[in-house]
Amino acid sequence: MKIKDMFFLSINALMHAKLRTWLTIIGIVIGIFVVVILFSLGSGVKEFIKERLAEFGSNTIEITPGTKSANMMSLAWSSQKGRLTIKDVGRVKGIVGVKHVVYWVMEKLPTRFKNKEILGSVYGVGDADGLKDVMHTRLEEGRLIKENDGRVALVGNGIAHKIFGKYEVKVGNSIVINGKRFRVVGILEKRGGVGGTFIDNSIFIPLSQLREITNVEKDRVDFIDVVVEEGYGTDDVGKRIEDVLRLARGEMEGEESFAVWTSADFEKKANEILDVLTMFLGALGGVSLLVGGVGIMNTMFMSVYEKTKAIGIMKAIGATNKDVLMIFLIESAIIGAVGGAIGIILSLIVVVVCSWIIGIKTPLNPLIFLGAFLFSLLVGMLSGLFPSWKATQISPAEALRYE
Repeated sequence: MKIKDMFFLSINALMHAKLRTWLTIIGIVIGIFVVVILFSLGSGVKEFIKERLAEFGSNTIEITPGTKSANMMSLAWSSQKGRLTIKDVGRVKGIVGVKHVVYWVMEKLPTRFKNKEILGSVYGVGDADGLKDVMHTRLEEGRLIKENDGRVALVGNGIAHKIFGKYEVKVGNSIVINGKRFRVVGILEKRGGVGGTFIDNSIFIPLSQLREITNVEKDRVDFIDVVVEEGYGTDDVGKRIEDVLRLARGEMEGEESFAVWTSADFEKKANEILDVLTMFLGALGGVSLLVGGVGIMNTMFMSVYEKTKAIGIMKAIGATNKDVLMIFLIESAIIGAVGGAIGIILSLIVVVVCSWIIGIKTPLNPLIFLGAFLFSLLVGMLSGLFPSWKATQISPAEALRYE
């Protein structure tokens, strides 16, 4: 019997497949889908993180309350252990290698434009004259705020074009923050994506003005950004900052109530989180493929059982054990291949859509898709190997008597 005849027999069997076969195929689809998503989006997210950290600046250091062992996305205003203060800002300014220090306080305040009001994320900026060196986001329009500007505001792109619905905020307009009127002097370019959305949806005003319109403690600081002088390494300056703050706050090494972050620290922490997510998704994909493989084996056993008489007829007219083995192996391989193909198509659609929605560039590597397809084919063949061998052990005489 020729290979093409065996192939057509297997295709015909699949076309008349029962529900259990399609449920088996779904198991392969899920496994391949997860694996392809994992590799495709994972590489895209890593590239995105590198781009964002480049924008953060290789010469920038950030100081936050809490420890580095905490979640990197936990922010200063969420009741953590320890607080930064104006005294800490003064200590950092005196360290060799520090060029600029900008410090921040964040409050959620009622913000109104036209007749629509939101609860806005308002950042008070201290030493705002250094903002240009710290805030690497470019301006869409207007200018950055300055230290002695008075009641002026710099708004994120989402605040300007999205948050207030049909009302677009423009440079020169006034917005009301906590009952006080502020003139908009600048609009930031859209950041978007992971980590950039909070900037798009934030408002920045001089810290002196935030203190005037709220009951914020005068010595409170939520986090500090430091720009390192050219010719000095961020790691060296960061170590000096840790030593000075630890000594001034009377804390032992490893028990600090603050954390000093460089771009390398952010990348390491982000990759740790991404690696955990990768392991979780990889395990999920592996379990799905295992379930799919067991499903194929079960399906092939049932197929052998149901086709016992047909096997007897084939053997009676001259089919060899090798022919029977190949027929069922091809059938199981096709089940794996169909599941893999569907999983790849679905994952390709999801990768493209997700990349567009979250704003990351995801490379579509053909080798990933080819590898996933070949892997699904292999799973199908290995799962069908034992049932196919069992089919060859059926006696023609017994098979022809089977009802």
